[in-house]
Amino acid sequence: QHVLKLKRLNDGKVISLLEVKDPTVRVLKLLRGEVDILQGDLPPELVKYLKKQNAVNVQEVAGANFSYLGFNCQDKTLANLKVRQAIAHAINRAAIIQQALVGGTREAGAILPPEHWAGNPDLPAYKYNLDMSRQLLQEAGIQLPLKITYKTSTDPQRVRLATIMQAQMRDAGIELEIKSLDWGTFFEDVKQGDFQLFGLTWVGINTPDIYAKAFASDNIFNRGRFADTHLDALLAKQDWKAATSYIHQQLPYVPLWYEGQFAATRNDIQAYTPKADGNWDDLAQVTRRH
Repeated sequence: QHVLKLKRLNDGKVISLLEVKDPTVRVLKLLRGEVDILQGDLPPELVKYLKKQNAVNVQEVAGANFSYLGFNCQDKTLANLKVRQAIAHAINRAAIIQQALVGGTREAGAILPPEHWAGNPDLPAYKYNLDMSRQLLQEAGIQLPLKITYKTSTDPQRVRLATIMQAQMRDAGIELEIKSLDWGTFFEDVKQGDFQLFGLTWVGINTPDIYAKAFASDNIFNRGRFADTHLDALLAKQDWKAATSYIHQQLPYVPLWYEGQFAATRNDIQAYTPKADGNWDDLAQVTRRH
């Protein structure tokens, strides 16, 4: 929701950060030269449109910010591993990435990407398999349709993604009821455990400590209230490969994708490249060509 205007003052950079919520307005401001850099939070259709404009340069890179679905593991239905697996197999990640996400987005198998020093490249994304999803629900003794409430924010892109997943899951016999809430209410519900299923993105995660925070039985950041003594022991030993493999198997959350990153700049802006986690570090060296 932010764009940047760079100005010159006594040969130094002055950076103005402008908050503009409407994505179309952000694009128009860039094209009119009212701003110089636009990064993140655009639907793919507008990114594709910018690529065709002569006045701007669009760069896309593979992302590292991790999107996922969180389960309330104390919920009677979702406490059943087979139900969680069925939901994971009912999502066509490849189709969502192609239809609704920017370039550089890739399917995820764990919080940290496989190239991270504590990543686990042996963990694949859960495959889209409707037959397996239905079979797992049958084995779990679920009477179809399975009705699950999914909470998300009112951000249009998050609602769009939720709606696509709703349509996909319906084919597996899962009825997803979407509740979109203002950010404050939504995140408070997540913190309080007032949900069945929710969607979020972890941004700027660089260390494997996130696994202990998110999944250790006694950690306050364990939003899904997942409790497993075997996992606690692996986390205490900091055996990240074994811990991530076990998390992948037990599925206290559904890994979705690492969101791609892009930056659109006016053609006279130099030395700016988007980063995998969407940070703005290159502003320290950005210049304007005269």
